[in-house]
Amino acid sequence: MAPYLQDIALGPALFDGQALVLLNFQRYTGFISSLVSVVNEAQLNIIAYPRVLDAQTPAISFADFLAGGEQTKTLGAYRLYIPADNQFAVNAGKELFYEPTFLTTFAYTVPDINDPSQKSWVVSCNDPVETKETIFTLRVDPNPSGLALSAMSPIMQYTRDPKGCVFAYSWNVFGAFESALLDDGPQLVFGRSSHAMRAAMQGLLDGGYCQVNGRRCNQAIHSA
Repeated sequence: MAPYLQDIALGPALFDGQALVLLNFQRYTGFISSLVSVVNEAQLNIIAYPRVLDAQTPAISFADFLAGGEQTKTLGAYRLYIPADNQFAVNAGKELFYEPTFLTTFAYTVPDINDPSQKSWVVSCNDPVETKETIFTLRVDPNPSGLALSAMSPIMQYTRDPKGCVFAYSWNVFGAFESALLDDGPQLVFGRSSHAMRAAMQGLLDGGYCQVNGRRCNQAIHSA
């Protein structure tokens, strides 16, 4: 993890002595005066904090963090890679938030309010050039046990501006999360893509825990 934070004023947040890498998948729409933008997007992050705020950064357990117990709002998601399938979103991410976005495609089947029969998650992120190869595939079984509601907002986000300084902003998600700590369940499989994101994911996660949208599992990270 150190190479990703060595030249920026952020430190890795530690939970029970372990750092946290966050992978999330999003589907959303953006409403603008002249268009509606539909986007599928994934984000690979390290949970980090500004080193200048070291004195006020809380010592907090992973379970309490997932439950929304981090109220100083110094811990946030530092962006490493953001694949998205909409060029407008890719451009906006770069220009407005200095996000490391790139254009690619996804194949997925996920729960949806309009399809209550779909319970499991399967998300594949494809290589932007070698389109038959994947960067990763994420599988989450339906109805994991131990789910509990939590309120995480506001959620801090960190990126790097063109001068190499920390750029910070926050998300306000108006709704509750469902989180669980699992011994097994989600599976994250690295594909055969030659993209740098796949190599980064494998370097950060191989042999570790899988933590996706508040769900963690042992021994479920492997290569295709």
